Amino acid sequence: MESLETIQALHLAVQTLSEIENLSIDDDIKEQLTNKVLATIGIEINQDKQYEPGSQEKIIRTIRKLGGSATRAEIASNTGMNPNSISSLLNQLTKKRTVEKIQLKKSPVRNRRGLEPEYIYKLLENE
Repeated sequence: MESLETIQALHLAVQTLSEIENLSIDDDIKEQLTNKVLATIGIEINQDKQYEPGSQEKIIRTIRKLGGSATRAEIASNTGMNPNSISSLLNQLTKKRTVEKIQLKKSPVRNRRGLEPEYIYKLLENE
């Protein structure tokens, strides 16, 4: 690819990734779309994700610190972790029934920074 074509492809990929992030779809689907866009421009994402040891525990501690429930953005802000990694880890925690994913609104509302959160994650305490 010539350099101008490369720059145009990268610009289009960045625009597409931004649009994907603002979609009101499941986080797993967002992640799949993001991986496809990145693969198109030659960036392969390792599907066998290796997270920093204790990442799930860090998320659990953060949700507990935030009163037992939090949005993905709140968790990201308080942990400094990548929001996409947080989404994947929250999906794993949801499947393990450690957290519950609760839908807040049927139709997302735009605020000045993008979409209002559509989901909140509630910690389920095992008794």
